Amino acid sequence: MTTENKNPFKSVWTDTKGLAEYYKLNPATIRKQRSKQMKNIFPFHRVGGAIRYNLIECEKFMEANKNAYE
Repeated sequence: MTTENKNPFKSVWTDTKGLAEYYKLNPATIRKQRSKQMKNIFPFHRVGGAIRYNLIECEKFMEANKNAYE
């Protein structure tokens, strides 16, 4: 039995553009939510000066907050 992996990336870490591609969102929307510190934003980490997202954490976030994104 084969299972299709939803994650086309080789790593669980991605940047804003990769997260936008993964969820089919506009990267500007993700950046705007993060900069305005809105209530329902994807969990992110600062690595040096870069913003990185852990896709596993984002999946858990989406499950917990799916009403906000419908």
